[in-house]
Amino acid sequence: WLAAGREEDGQVRFTQPEIALYDIHDQANNRPGYPDFIEIGERIFITETNKTIARVHEIDQALLASLFGQFRVNSTVANRTLAFSSTSQGTTFETPLLPNPSSPTAERDGLTIAVWLINHHDSAVGQVLIDIGSLSLTVNANKSITARVVDAHGHGGTLVLDQWCTSLLLDGQEPHLFSFTLDASAHVLLFSVDGAVCDGGSSSTAGWAWISNLTGNLTESARPTFSLGASY
Repeated sequence: WLAAGREEDGQVRFTQPEIALYDIHDQANNRPGYPDFIEIGERIFITETNKTIARVHEIDQALLASLFGQFRVNSTVANRTLAFSSTSQGTTFETPLLPNPSSPTAERDGLTIAVWLINHHDSAVGQVLIDIGSLSLTVNANKSITARVVDAHGHGGTLVLDQWCTSLLLDGQEPHLFSFTLDASAHVLLFSVDGAVCDGGSSSTAGWAWISNLTGNLTESARPTFSLGASY
């Protein structure tokens, strides 16, 4: 994970993190370690080794620009790759092409579902926010949210919203932007609330999940159409 920092009034403010490097082939024993940074002009490299192989990676300038760009307030909804949008429940959509973790491409290397939630404290146990078949978001007893992902081979996993981010959704009467992201290249599931990545807070060691067994196409296990869940 990488975050950008900027010094302000004697303190360093950091952005929300983004995944920069990952290894999905041997998650148990072959994880990159011992990192170091090399700066050459505007270019940034990360060195790492697993005690068997040493590597040097140049970090994409687009990733660095997006990290430092977080310091500029942006209230515009991202729409460059927007697949669908709705302002009312019950609207039916044609399911878009979903990521293929076994063969990710630049066009299908992940997805994010973002939902404005108001009065989340009125949600019911088991209430479905969205269900495409291969991916669903459901409310739990403690008002947290569970994401489930299942590929065409029946493989998949779940991620439960941590207590800290759940408390953010329950705070006040204002709408909160809840987002779920599947990074099909890194095989990572993660949540964010109001732009803050859910890191597990004090209740969990991590707020994200590593789904190593995704080997099939998510589109093949999805329904052809879906609708948004009912209001709270």
